[in-house]
Amino acid sequence: MATLALLGYNDEPSARAAFERILHLHSVALLTLEGAALLERMPGGSLEIADTPPETVGLERVDSTELFDEVIKNLTQDVPVDAIAGTILVSLRLPVADHPAELANLTDALGSTWVIANLADDVAEAAVAKQLEDLDGTSALINFTSVADETPMSKG
Repeated sequence: MATLALLGYNDEPSARAAFERILHLHSVALLTLEGAALLERMPGGSLEIADTPPETVGLERVDSTELFDEVIKNLTQDVPVDAIAGTILVSLRLPVADHPAELANLTDALGSTWVIANLADDVAEAAVAKQLEDLDGTSALINFTSVADETPMSKG
């Protein structure tokens, strides 16, 4: 099961602290990042990438997947936030009409000045939640079945 998280902040120090915390969680194996980026809202209203993980985080690499690249492409479109939120759900193969709460949470997080986007697998949910509880922000967490989860194991 994969998780897309969008964490919204309205000040840069809080956003950068949260971004570093997410990277730390990857380095101590509480989650496996399949992509992460810190996005900043520009004066015109669009989001642009402000920071990405270094080549290695701790001893591990953060290799961006095609799905994460698609999410980032959608997040950096110059369209209204609610349209981006709907597009994100569609990219995760989740029908928008069946996920109104997720759509609302995405829209709220995307309304922030700074947005951390990350896609993770193997999330130790309780431990991660505890590590992030002191960082105030708006969050949208979407758990979904990835294509890799659905691919049958080959018999050898």
